[in-house]
Amino acid sequence: MKKIILFLLMVFLLTSCGEGGESQEASQDNQIGQLQEEIAERKIEEPQKEIISAETSSETSAGTLSQKNAVSMAKDYLESSNFSQSGLIEQLIFEGFSEDDAAYAVSRLDVNWREQAATMAKGYLESSNFSQSGLREQLEFEGFSEDDANYAVSRLDVNWSEQAAAMAEGYLESSSFSRSGLIEQLIFEGFSEGDATYAADKAGF
Repeated sequence: MKKIILFLLMVFLLTSCGEGGESQEASQDNQIGQLQEEIAERKIEEPQKEIISAETSSETSAGTLSQKNAVSMAKDYLESSNFSQSGLIEQLIFEGFSEDDAAYAVSRLDVNWREQAATMAKGYLESSNFSQSGLREQLEFEGFSEDDANYAVSRLDVNWSEQAAAMAEGYLESSSFSRSGLIEQLIFEGFSEGDATYAADKAGF
């Protein structure tokens, strides 16, 4: 009888242990399932956050209404004239845009400022006379860097002696000069002594 009771107790204990193990396994399965669901939810949310972030970034890069108008005006100016980077910013500020909006507008342009300098240099020579150094100084006055001004002048096919002669002729039409005085004036304008002497000779001195 005792043996039977002991046997039944052992069976009961083994059965209980088995049920406990199954219960633990079930609990672990439930936890794993919950984690998988949370991971899946996060994967759905993260792309949505990225999309929202990208849209916000795109809206920010588009600029404010004032900035858009500044960009539009800057483009219009460059279609009809030539500017240095700083010169265009100053022009937009003159038009009433804030310094920040003007700087923003110019930064959004795809412009070769060296070529702007070269084109402006050609325009100056079509309407007036310059020495080589005088033209460089004029371009720097317009806001171009020294490098851009040098580049622009180096691209020109100009006879500087003839520029000196043309300037001398202009001086003599409005005023009187001695030979030495005319040469000194042309040297003051940036011409070499050789170019100034050539101009004085051509003027008839």
